[in-house]
Amino acid sequence: MDANLFMVQYSAISAALVEAGALTLYDRLNGFIDRLPSGILNKVSDCAAEENWKLLASDVGGNPVNFETLKSHVDVLICGEWKRKIFEQERVSRIDWSFSVKKPP
Repeated sequence: MDANLFMVQYSAISAALVEAGALTLYDRLNGFIDRLPSGILNKVSDCAAEENWKLLASDVGGNPVNFETLKSHVDVLICGEWKRKIFEQERVSRIDWSFSVKKPP
C-alpha cells in the first residue's frame, strides 16, 4: 500500500477508535510505528531517542508525543526516501548517458 494512503487511512480509523475508547493513545502510536518499513522505523526510533519521546505506556521517562507530530515526522522521512529514489534513478541515467556520448577526436 502507498505510504501516504496508509497514513491517511490509519490516522482516520485510529482517531475514531481512540475517540470511542477502543484504542489507547499508546496503542495508536505503536500500531502506526509497527507498520512502518524498517528503514523508516529505524529513523523514527532515532528521532524518538533524540527528542526523548515517550512511545510506550511502560516508559517511565520522556515526553508524551502527539500522534500528529509523529505522523508529520514520518511524512517527512517518507518524502525524503522518495526523493532519494528519484535522485538515484536520474543519477544512473546521467551516468549511463555520459558513457554513451562519444567525445570528439
